[in-house]
Amino acid sequence: MGRKTRGYRHEVWLGCVLLPGLLSVALPAAGADELRAAPAGELAQAAELRKTATWQWPSVDIYEEQLLSFVEQKALAPAVQQQVQEYWKSTAGAARGPELLDRLLDVGGMIEPRVAELAGQLRAPGNTVIAPGQLAWLTSDVPGWLQDTIRLACRRT
Repeated sequence: MGRKTRGYRHEVWLGCVLLPGLLSVALPAAGADELRAAPAGELAQAAELRKTATWQWPSVDIYEEQLLSFVEQKALAPAVQQQVQEYWKSTAGAARGPELLDRLLDVGGMIEPRVAELAGQLRAPGNTVIAPGQLAWLTSDVPGWLQDTIRLACRRT
């Protein structure tokens, strides 16, 4: 029994050593034409990537309309409403990307205290990862645009 096992090990070892060597000798000759054709394929892929995007950034006006609707729905004090409107106007330059996400998160925090608390947790140094699924209140009375903002902010950290 020991001899059979020992012989099997030698056969497997030789197969592992010799077979890859044999394949490596045979492959370059068979694949030489494919290696020469690869740059043309790469050029075609690069041309595909150079196309301009067909999507556009969402308009900030849409967010502003939804924000004003949310402010009316929450029936905030006039002082808070004015603070929200002033902040929105003062940060008008943040109209895209991460800046817009922070802007929406901040203004959402002015309206909804739970969002402000969450934003503070997300921005704290050494914060723990917060999954949107952990936030039971997220789907209760928070509008869709703010839910999406919170989900993006949670995943960004």
